[in-house]
Amino acid sequence: MSQAEGDRHSRGLRYALSQLPLVPRILGLVYRASPGWTTLRVALVVLQGAIPLGIVLATRSLIDLLASGGLSGAELLARRDLLVLGGALVALIGLAELLKSVSGWVGETQGEIVRDHLAGLVHEKAVQADLSFYETPAYYDQLHRAKEDARVRPAQMLDSCATLLQAGVTALSMVLLLASYTLWIPLLLLVTAVPGVFLLLHESVRRHRWAARITPQERRAFYYDYLLTAEESAAEIRVFDLGDAFRDAYQSIRRTIRDERFALGRKEAWGQLLLGLFGLLGLGVACLFALIRFLAGALTLGDLALFYQAFERGQSSVRQLVARLRRLYVDLLFVGNLTSFLDLEPSVVTRSADPKPFRFEDAIRFENVSFRYPGTEALVLRNIDLELPKGSVTALVGPNGAGKTTLLKLLCRLYDPSEGRITIDGVDLRELDLEDYRRRLAVLFQTPLLFHGTAAENVGLGDLVRGPDEALVHRAAEASGADEFLRALPDGYRTELGRTYVGGHQLSGGQWQRISLARAFYRQAPLLLLDEPTSSMDPWSEQEWLRRMRDHLAEATALIVTHRPAPIGLATSVKRLDLGRLGGCTDDVGHLTVPAAGTRQTAAHGSDT
Repeated sequence: MSQAEGDRHSRGLRYALSQLPLVPRILGLVYRASPGWTTLRVALVVLQGAIPLGIVLATRSLIDLLASGGLSGAELLARRDLLVLGGALVALIGLAELLKSVSGWVGETQGEIVRDHLAGLVHEKAVQADLSFYETPAYYDQLHRAKEDARVRPAQMLDSCATLLQAGVTALSMVLLLASYTLWIPLLLLVTAVPGVFLLLHESVRRHRWAARITPQERRAFYYDYLLTAEESAAEIRVFDLGDAFRDAYQSIRRTIRDERFALGRKEAWGQLLLGLFGLLGLGVACLFALIRFLAGALTLGDLALFYQAFERGQSSVRQLVARLRRLYVDLLFVGNLTSFLDLEPSVVTRSADPKPFRFEDAIRFENVSFRYPGTEALVLRNIDLELPKGSVTALVGPNGAGKTTLLKLLCRLYDPSEGRITIDGVDLRELDLEDYRRRLAVLFQTPLLFHGTAAENVGLGDLVRGPDEALVHRAAEASGADEFLRALPDGYRTELGRTYVGGHQLSGGQWQRISLARAFYRQAPLLLLDEPTSSMDPWSEQEWLRRMRDHLAEATALIVTHRPAPIGLATSVKRLDLGRLGGCTDDVGHLTVPAAGTRQTAAHGSDT
C-alpha cells in the first residue's frame, strides 16, 4: 500500500469511527418505529444463537453413547437416554428451523415498518427545509442519498446487528466450549478472522468513496429516466426525436457506473476467496490436532465430532461476524448521509418564542428591501420600498428576470430579505408565527401544483385545516371559472384528474391554472398573491376570468404579477420592476397596454412609498 493510499485509508477509518455514535441514534429510531417487533426480534436472535451449542453437546453425547460398544441394536433402541438424546437433537434442529422462519417473517415486517417510518422523517424534513435548499446541486445530492439510505440502510443495519448478536452468541459459546479442551484452538479461531477485519475496512472505505463520487452521475441517470417516461416531456421527445439521444445518454452513464461497480465487486470477491482459503487452513489445523488427540486416546469419538462441529460452527459464526461488521461499517459510512439530512435546520422560521399576533388594518410595506439568493453574490432585488394598502389590488409588471416572482416569494416568507424588512401594520413578518402567517395567504404560483386526484380534492388542498366543504369547493371553482368544465367531466367534481391513474381525465394548461386559482380562493385568506394568473388562458377565457375576478376582488388585498395587459385592469395601482429596482406608479408600463377607463386602475406618478 502506498503512502497516499495509507493516508486515505486512515482518514476513512477515522471517519467511520466518528460515525459510531450514530449507531445508538439509528437503533433508537428503529426501536421507536417498532418497539414490539424489535423486542421480539432480539429474543428470537438470542435463542437462535444459543441453539447451536445445544446441538453440538447433544451430538457429542449421542455419538459417545453409540460408540460405547457391547450393546446390540435392540438394546440401544431400548435405552431411554438414547431416545431422549435423539429426541432432543431432533427437537433442537426443528426449533432452529422454526425460529429461522419466524425470525425471517418478523425481520421483513419490522423492516417495512422502519422503512416507512424513516421515509416519513425524510418527507417531514424535506417539507420543513428552506426553499433555498432547492437552489443548490449539493442539496439534491444530499436529498438523493438520504432517500436511498433511508430506504435500505437502517433495515440493513438492523439485519447486521441481529446477525452480529446471533453470531456473537454462537461464536462465544463455541469458543468457551473449545477452551475447555485447549486455549490455543480458540485463539486460532480468532486469528483466522483478523485478516478479514482489515480487508473489510479497506473495501468499505473504497466503496463509500466511490458511492459519494458517483452520486451526481446517478442523479443524472435518474433525470434521463424521468425525461424518457414523464408525460411532461413526451411531446417534445417525439417531435424533436430526442428518444435515442436520451436513451444513449442514460445507458452511457449506467454503463460507466455498472463497470465501476463490477470492478469493485471483482476485487472484493478475490479478497473473500483468499479469506476463505485462510479459514480452511485454520480448520484443517484444528481437525489435525483433534485427530492426533483422538488417536492418542485423549478424546472420545464424540469429542472428535464435537471438536469438528464446534470449530466449524465457530469459524462460520466468526465469518458471519466479520461479514456483518463489514456491512455495518459500510452502513455507518453511509448512514451519516441520512442523519445529516435529518439534522438540517431551516433558517426561515418563527424567530420569536412569543410571536406577535397577526393584524392587518393598515398596509404591508417593503422597507429598503434587498435580496440575493443564498450562495450567490448578485442582488436580485435592490432597495425596494413598496406599500400595499389594505383593500388595494397592485399589479407588478416588468420584463423577465426583473425579480417579480422573487418579491412574491419574499412576501410568502419562503425567503427572508438579505437587507431591510417587510412589515404588516408595522410588525416585521419575522416576528409573526410563520405557520399562522402563511395561513393568511392564498397564492397562485407561476408553476402551480398539478395534483393527480379528484377535482374536489384539488380545490380542497387550498385549506386542509378547514376540511372538505363541498359548497365552498363549488363557489371557489365558480369564482375561478373552473366550475363549468368541472361539472362537464364524466364524474363531475369526483373525476380523477391527470392520466397517472385509471380513469383519469387530462386537462388543458388553462384549465389546470383555473383549478389552482380555485384552490387559492378556497382558502378565503385576507391576502391574495397571483403570479401570472392568466398566462395559460386564451383571450376569451381571460376576459371571462377578469369579469369574475372584479367581483371577487371587491374587498380583497391582492398582488398580481403579470406580463399581460388584461389583469392590469383589476389593479388600483401598477408598479414596474426592472433589474431588481422599483420604478414609480405609472400608466406607462412599456410594452403592456393599459386597459381602458372604467377599470379599478388609478394613474399616479412619483415615488412608490
